[in-house]
Amino acid sequence: MNEFELIQRYLVQPNPPESVRVGNGDDCAVFAVNPGYELCISIDATIAGRHVPLVTPGALFAERALRRALSDLAACGATPKYLLISLTSDDFEPTWIGHFGETVHRFCADWQMTLLGGDLSRGPTAAHITVLGEVPAGQAIRRGGARAGDQIVFFGPDCGGARAYLEVLAGHQDVALWQARYWYPEPQIRCGLQLRGQATACIDVSDGLLQDLQHLLEAASEPLRAALSGAHVPLCAGLVEAFGRDQALQMALTGGDDYGLLATLPDQHPMIAKGHWLGQLTSADSPHIELDGELLSGPEWAGWGSQSMKSTLQYWVAVGFGSGLTAKAPGTFGTLGALPLVWWGLSWSFPLQVLGIVALCLLARWSIPEGGRRLGEPDHGSIVIDEWAGFALAAWGLDSWVGWPVWSLLAVAFVGFRIFDIAKPWPVSWAERSIPGPWGVLADDLLAGLYVLLLVGLSAMIWHL
Repeated sequence: MNEFELIQRYLVQPNPPESVRVGNGDDCAVFAVNPGYELCISIDATIAGRHVPLVTPGALFAERALRRALSDLAACGATPKYLLISLTSDDFEPTWIGHFGETVHRFCADWQMTLLGGDLSRGPTAAHITVLGEVPAGQAIRRGGARAGDQIVFFGPDCGGARAYLEVLAGHQDVALWQARYWYPEPQIRCGLQLRGQATACIDVSDGLLQDLQHLLEAASEPLRAALSGAHVPLCAGLVEAFGRDQALQMALTGGDDYGLLATLPDQHPMIAKGHWLGQLTSADSPHIELDGELLSGPEWAGWGSQSMKSTLQYWVAVGFGSGLTAKAPGTFGTLGALPLVWWGLSWSFPLQVLGIVALCLLARWSIPEGGRRLGEPDHGSIVIDEWAGFALAAWGLDSWVGWPVWSLLAVAFVGFRIFDIAKPWPVSWAERSIPGPWGVLADDLLAGLYVLLLVGLSAMIWHL
């Protein structure tokens, strides 16, 4: 099906309300605004490999994208009304688009929203979602308006669960609640409506509680100090047990993707009791945040995206600088991507080759978790830095043992490594199943390389005898 047929089949909402004068299918949607109300509009992008794993089912992609977008309306105290979607996809796969569309229609029914229209085109998988809501004139909640003496309150179930789920994608043991917090964040629309006309300022927690609180401080008309109490931060269940109190608190404060509401309210306001009290605002010389009396500074307290350059480098190392991103046989093509490095390493001394293998192992340990987060699986087939280490072990080990011509040695090492990496005889299969985390991802490839080294090396020795 072409894009027009896909839109007609999956992304057209029948029987729009009377307020929609012209719906999907025309150049523009036309709708009426209720008298005495103002319109709130927000757009949010969800990009595969950035906001969700590269390989994400259509239904889950839509769930996360829609809920992220709706959270902005909650922060303004708006009632959701309309939705527009611009969707790009590499291949227009009908099943994926169909599951995406089914989720959109169910979401609209749940939140009493109308899908006005949108666009579908080829490109990297991404959804740009525009949401429209309405508020009584003059009652939209804004980020600016926080004042000295206000109390800082979080409205939502808890913090840190979505961040913890990234560790699941990186190889940590799965926890169902963390998974739910990541894929199904609940937009706090009802809390937003209750805060309308009550909160002095409000923002949804998407980039991290600390970073979004900093946005409120920067938007205020006066310099403010935010004094937070760590004991009052609502930690998602299981965080402390899995990571310890300190790391759990850091995840909750910086992880982002919680999609609760962070609001400031006048002291003694009754709405404070309906949320999680975090601290209070006082006058200051410059805007800043303190946690339990300590000034927060340094990269470890920065919010989502603050280390994007580092994480991007980790991802590209994990996928062999793109050699593992082929649609078919990523392990084989990824191993071929290591060929220039392995060939160059044949000219090194034995001690330098050993150091090279150690360096590849450390690079694998450093990069594999980020590759798992972005690709959606701890040992995704496109993660090939572990193949690079196994191939190097086989080739450089044989170089020190048998002394064959370069291209003969590379061919035997490559073919042998791929055979044992795919067949996974014991203990290669045991290592893959039994060793957790990135070391487990790496161990089976190192054992496959060791298989080649021992079998081919011993066979060469027996042949010469």
